[in-house]
Amino acid sequence: MASGAAKVYHGSYIGTGAAKTIDSVPFPPKSVEFVNITDGTTTAFKWAGMDGSTFVKVVADAGPVAATTQGVTLTDDGFDLGTDAAVNESGKTFLFRASE
Repeated sequence: MASGAAKVYHGSYIGTGAAKTIDSVPFPPKSVEFVNITDGTTTAFKWAGMDGSTFVKVVADAGPVAATTQGVTLTDDGFDLGTDAAVNESGKTFLFRASE
């Protein structure tokens, strides 16, 4: 019998500005939250069911915006990042929380 406990995985990565794969999540994530901790200016969210690489980014002083290209695509063991600076700015450190 399943425990009903949610699966959550935390990690970090350094943005490259080029397409990047994060494949360390031990389950297929249904949602991922991202935070740029280098300068704290961006938070982003991706949920299963969003089309392609679409994700929502919240930029300081700008509010939420749906990004539809070069964003985040969920995979069986993590996610693929596009080149959007909200989730992959070169040299910036990002924390992420993946949930099942």
